[in-house]
Amino acid sequence: MAAGAALCVWQFLRMEVVIAVDGLPPNRQIVWAGSVEGALAAAGWELADTDRVVPGRDSWVYPGAVIRVSRTMAVRVYIPGAVLAIDTAERVPANILAELGLAVYAGDVVLVNGVPADASRPMPDAPATALELRPALAFELNVNGEAGQFFGAGPVVAAALAQNRISLKQADSVLPPLGDVLEENASLLLTSGQPVSIAVDGMTLETVVAGASVGEALAAAGVALQGLDYSRPAADAPLPADRQIQVVRVREEVRLEQNLLPFATELQPLPEVDIDTLQIIQAGEFGLEAERVRIRYEDGEEVSREVEDSWVARDAVPRIQGYGTKITIRTLNTPDGTIEYWRAVDVYATSYAPANAGTPVTAPNYGITYSGAPLRKGHIAVIRSWYPSLAGGSYYVPGYGFGTVADIGGGIRGRYWIDLGYPDEEYVPWHQTVTLYFLTPVPPESSILWILP
Repeated sequence: MAAGAALCVWQFLRMEVVIAVDGLPPNRQIVWAGSVEGALAAAGWELADTDRVVPGRDSWVYPGAVIRVSRTMAVRVYIPGAVLAIDTAERVPANILAELGLAVYAGDVVLVNGVPADASRPMPDAPATALELRPALAFELNVNGEAGQFFGAGPVVAAALAQNRISLKQADSVLPPLGDVLEENASLLLTSGQPVSIAVDGMTLETVVAGASVGEALAAAGVALQGLDYSRPAADAPLPADRQIQVVRVREEVRLEQNLLPFATELQPLPEVDIDTLQIIQAGEFGLEAERVRIRYEDGEEVSREVEDSWVARDAVPRIQGYGTKITIRTLNTPDGTIEYWRAVDVYATSYAPANAGTPVTAPNYGITYSGAPLRKGHIAVIRSWYPSLAGGSYYVPGYGFGTVADIGGGIRGRYWIDLGYPDEEYVPWHQTVTLYFLTPVPPESSILWILP
């Protein structure tokens, strides 16, 4: 029985408590204690007599109890004409001042470590804290002829006005000046000007004006309109209700500009030069056009330009390009026999069949060439600009054989191109450069494409 009672006491004295010291995050600890002071001692906290403990040191402790400790700190208190020192566990500025017999009244300013603070809220813990009390001073403020009584702690006029939420515009005038020390029962005079906002030269000028027109406002602000400058609203207009004025700086310049005139290209046949040979007979030269241009700038940005006069300073000279028209019949032995040709052109050859020509198999023109004939081996496709002149002629491609131009293809930019046709079951892929031989007979000169595009 005695052993059971001892076990109950032992379990009752062992418990978890929460200890928060000087505002630090709470710390949960297991202690063996019956009182708050015993719990703190068990947790390793040594208290000074002036430290504040909540609940009280002699209070009975229970499982889950929250124990808050505010340790004594040194505080220096600054008041007008004196500096006081106090060691206290209090954290609320108003209460610390009360311990020194000082009260905080409406309008007073309290600073903690030089920063304005709410006197009723706890201040941060620190090894040493500076506390300053600035008592409010009575002063009279006359605003445009209407006077009122105010209180402010200063120490300067600007601070006293700010403490009373009195905002000043750039154009306002205050006497005594804002930087003067606020005196007890001082009389302050606040004169509000008529603010005008002037946008000029990339900046906004805020000033006070007494004039009734835009021009008078600009003159009062020292802003002059020169030459072609103008304002919005106009200088002779009354001040706008929104007091916004824009000055537009204007300048004009006359510039002589030159433009190149393109030259034409003329073609000239060369009967003594082989076909597919190009020669420059005369290099072209650009012409030159001169213009006198008046350019108007507003606030540095070009807004208009006017051509006042123009003339041709130099005529363009056409470029004359000669092309060979001499045709020579030649022969060549090939695996397919000896051929007779009148023209030979290096081309890039690819191949195609109905299945890879891009036409759906269900389409009525599936496998049909541009000529209307079903695609077969020997049908050659060329670009559209070649087709009218080459269609129907006879051609030979080494490795492919004989063929006729019967279809139109897409072509490859920057090179001559042909596409060699096959039926699906005989398709052979081609991707190489070959020579396209134009077989005799030679067509009439009127149907020959002398320059292949």
